[in-house]
Amino acid sequence: MPWNSDPHWWPKVIAALWDWATTYGYAPALAFAIAVLRGLYAGGKPMRTLLEGTMIGLMTLALVPLLQYLELPPKLSIFLGSLFAFVGVEWVRERIDVIAKRYIDRIK
Repeated sequence: MPWNSDPHWWPKVIAALWDWATTYGYAPALAFAIAVLRGLYAGGKPMRTLLEGTMIGLMTLALVPLLQYLELPPKLSIFLGSLFAFVGVEWVRERIDVIAKRYIDRIK
């Protein structure tokens, strides 16, 4: 049966779009907004604040496939992105460096 012959197809499409938008749109946008507001509150330069917000938003978007790979709900990216935005790019970078060094030292 073609999709347009089912009179109840549009709620399914809207539900799928809403689910996609909350995961791939809402999480990065919220992380971006929190990072920008945190940067402005701390008195950072506007360009640095916008760049940090953009990096946090993209990092939040990159979390979704990782969460799906780990079989965790993708909407967890909303919380993690907001957490990363609150602590900042430098904190996240330092933690990733520590984990990477431990992993590399274990391999050697």
